[in-house]
Amino acid sequence: SMRITEQIDALTTFAVNPVHYLVTPRLVAAILMLPVMTMVFNVLGLLGAYVISILVYQIDLGQVLELFRHWVDPVDYIQGLIKAVAFGIVVALTACYQGFNVRGGAKEVGRATTAAVVSSSVSILILDYFLIEIMNVIWPPHGM
Repeated sequence: SMRITEQIDALTTFAVNPVHYLVTPRLVAAILMLPVMTMVFNVLGLLGAYVISILVYQIDLGQVLELFRHWVDPVDYIQGLIKAVAFGIVVALTACYQGFNVRGGAKEVGRATTAAVVSSSVSILILDYFLIEIMNVIWPPHGM
């Protein structure tokens, strides 16, 4: 909506680079915060698995910890954090691109938002495939 209300043009008029002023903070925030969110939700997922293991399956703490050590490899967390950084870059750049190139009124802003979400989702799926292929070369998967 900053494009529609000509705020980006005003920044340019005042010799402020709109990319540095608007895109860079969003990109840095996405690069920093998506891995943090990933770590938080990894911990919550492990806690949830722990609670279900104890309450539903009546597995004692020692068995749960042994199962975690057996099935969860630290490399999995490293790969997840690398992916989080890559996905944060994709989401931030896609949203900024759509926002910078929107023209018209409020309806077009809504369409640009939808386009940013769809483009980000498709880009993440494609990027995820290639990241998995690259990471499987760097860290070959172990047998189950």
